[in-house]
Amino acid sequence: FFFNDTATTEIYTLSLHDALPICGSRRRSGRAAGRTSAPAAGSLLGSLPSFETAVDAHYQVEFAGPARVIGRPARVVAVHSRDAYRFGYRLWLDEATRIPLRTELIDAAGRVLEQVVFTSLEVGASIPDAAFHASTDTSRFNVVRERPADAHTGHEDDWTLSRLPPGYRIRSRSIEHLPGSGTPATHLLVTDGLASVSVFIEEPPAPPRQSVEGGGQFGSAYAYSRVVAGHQVTAVGEVPSATVELLAAAVVPGRGESAELGAGPAGLVAAPARISPKAHRP
Repeated sequence: FFFNDTATTEIYTLSLHDALPICGSRRRSGRAAGRTSAPAAGSLLGSLPSFETAVDAHYQVEFAGPARVIGRPARVVAVHSRDAYRFGYRLWLDEATRIPLRTELIDAAGRVLEQVVFTSLEVGASIPDAAFHASTDTSRFNVVRERPADAHTGHEDDWTLSRLPPGYRIRSRSIEHLPGSGTPATHLLVTDGLASVSVFIEEPPAPPRQSVEGGGQFGSAYAYSRVVAGHQVTAVGEVPSATVELLAAAVVPGRGESAELGAGPAGLVAAPARISPKAHRP
């Protein structure tokens, strides 16, 4: 199994029995803002798309024919974005197990931004207990636990989004402790059922750190930062730059309902026309 980020051309090898956590954390504060289910954190397939019926309005899903991956028969599923606020996907599903043997994240021009591929797959009736033992000696490892947020550090309801891209919704709100930051941040998780964006609102940075404004690309992910009411706001996710820019610009203090772009009051910009990725043969 390997992960290939085409922007950095790095290949990571994952051995499942070595992928045991060495850093624990308590359950974060916050609550779900919907009934959507998702793979558990740490799940091997947790980063792969999870389909819901609501995605039909913003994605076109079609079968692209049979294929073979690592010598196994598979079916190719193409997921095309209907607008400029999300990327497309291609999935090679194993005929026998329905496991995605290969997945690709695709931009509007048909370029592959990221791919995840199994290089081998063995499916057995059971997994021996020995397979869950880490090959690395962890006896000298320290468990680092996240400290709970103090009462004076704010609440996840202190911030909201004044508008949302079509099909997106706030799925959860929580307080997070980000690495390298001495203060907690409000975390808004925004999703359309397939794509997800994290929006972080941090206290003003203490010197020598400085506030950041502007956007950038990190592998297959885009990020955009701005300052709102003295707070550092950053939106990041595997979505087009227009999506993170819109979400960062929509952050406002207070609690309220978020209007979907193009469906709210007059003055909101209408959603862009559909952009169809180029067809690709498996």
